[in-house]
Formats: sequence, structure tokens, C-alpha cells
Amino acid sequence: NCNVFSYTLGVKSGVKDQVDSFEPNKGNTILGGAPGYQQQLSTNTLRQQMQDRVNVLRERVSNYVSSLINK
Repeated sequence: NCNVFSYTLGVKSGVKDQVDSFEPNKGNTILGGAPGYQQQLSTNTLRQQMQDRVNVLRERVSNYVSSLINK
């Protein structure tokens, strides 16, 4: 959705307030605004997202192993 890209660009460039004040359909739709409005694109790359998931799994496995050792 182009609104997501536009909103992200406005936030990242430091003009969030101006983007918010310009929104012509604010609250006029069933969802409370134009589709994609006030949603930002992810700034993580796919590699970063995968690494984050691996780290979470690693921590869970470590916690599980520790709980087995402590029994």
C-alpha cells in the first residue's frame, strides 16, 4: 500500500506531524483512516529478522536445558 510507504518516508524524514495533519480521510473510513495510514514499513532486513528468530530460539533452548539440569 502506498500509504504505508508514504507514512514511513514522512516519519523517517522528520515530518510526521505534517503528514498527520495532511491526512484527508482521517477517521472517515470504517477502519478509522486511509488503509496503511500510521503504519510503518519494517526497517529490519530479512537477515536481521531471521537472526532475531534464531536468537529467540537459542534462548528458549538454553532456558529449557537449564531447567532440566536444575531438576
